[in-house]
Amino acid sequence: MIKTKEMLNILILCDMNSLYTSTVREYVESFSLFSIHHIFYVHATSSNPLCIDISIFDVVVTHYSIRLSFDWHLSSFYRQALKGYKGLKISFVQDEYDETETIRRSIEELGINILFTCVPEEFIEDIYPSSRFRGVKFIQTLTGWVPSNLENRNEFKPISERQKVISYRGRPLAYWYGDLGQEKVNIGKVVKAECEKRGISVDIEWDEDKRIYGDQWYTFLSNARATLGTESGSNVFDDYGEIRRNIKGEIDKNPAVTYEEIHQKYLVEHEGKVKMNQISPKMFEAIALKTALVLFEGSYSGILKSEVHYISLKKDFSNLDQVLAKLDNISYLEHLTETAFRDIILSGKYNYEQFILQFDDVIAQYEIQPKLISSLTIQAAFAKALETVYQNNQKFKIRKLLGKIKRAIFGIISIK
Repeated sequence: MIKTKEMLNILILCDMNSLYTSTVREYVESFSLFSIHHIFYVHATSSNPLCIDISIFDVVVTHYSIRLSFDWHLSSFYRQALKGYKGLKISFVQDEYDETETIRRSIEELGINILFTCVPEEFIEDIYPSSRFRGVKFIQTLTGWVPSNLENRNEFKPISERQKVISYRGRPLAYWYGDLGQEKVNIGKVVKAECEKRGISVDIEWDEDKRIYGDQWYTFLSNARATLGTESGSNVFDDYGEIRRNIKGEIDKNPAVTYEEIHQKYLVEHEGKVKMNQISPKMFEAIALKTALVLFEGSYSGILKSEVHYISLKKDFSNLDQVLAKLDNISYLEHLTETAFRDIILSGKYNYEQFILQFDDVIAQYEIQPKLISSLTIQAAFAKALETVYQNNQKFKIRKLLGKIKRAIFGIISIK
């Protein structure tokens, strides 16, 4: 039964320093682009002072760019204000395997009513037991969706004209993230070495200084027949950070210690008790650009199907020759990428508009009496808050970005 139909004033607390990453920026912007409600944003991290009265809003949301797994990330001023806020409180969390107990305590301390979690539904009770979180609604969601700016693209570089057979950027993750974390680099190292032996043109790197952002990333993907991928997340839940501390201590004592040694000593008993394997937003980006996916075997949140939407690579690389042969078959790649594009992009099932429709529907289930604060009142309060945030962040590289998006999403937003 729909209880709330009126347009509400919704405040989203986020970390604007994270907006340089396309996935984070797209996620944040989606609320103002597609919600039926008035959406407002404020930078609320670390020592930033409370520069707006959050009680004037009908709903307050903490975005995952503010990590509840770190007590210090949400400004103490906003934390205190949120604790006392009497309206509907919603949080989005990711990387829930880091300091999980801190996230749990934050949910309790802040009085969160709805938590959008990346934990698969079958494991939510294990991580957030209902006996402890009575009255809290948990909703399983993805880490990201099809970028809105790629949905309506109608020009694609033909696969036959793409300069690289495979392009990929991995990221080295710490040992305490377990096997999934190591796969991101391992797939790149092995495939790059084998392709170079065969004289196959690839652009595969995993060092931090080789990462690519923004529109350059889309151009990079568009110039390759295929990209590599693994399931994202971690299957090692570190409730109190003890696993991380033990592994750091071991590495400090013996920098040459191998991952296999670390895994056997510290991770084997924890690995896979909760399976967080999930699809990465980068896979949506590749599909939207009609770039083929070569992925390690996995479930990919039940969205991608092996040999229908992607080429499956065994984790022992025993079928690598067959995979490379498929990448040399242009007609096969055209059919594969067109199928994935039709099922994932054209279907509209996995875009930000559908995600925000769900968000609005969830809010609609709650009896919320709009405060009916005038737009002029909020404009005045918000303009003052925004100027404070802008001034406080002059020392950051995001200053130009803040200026660019100031009117775009950090003003008074009214979609309908």
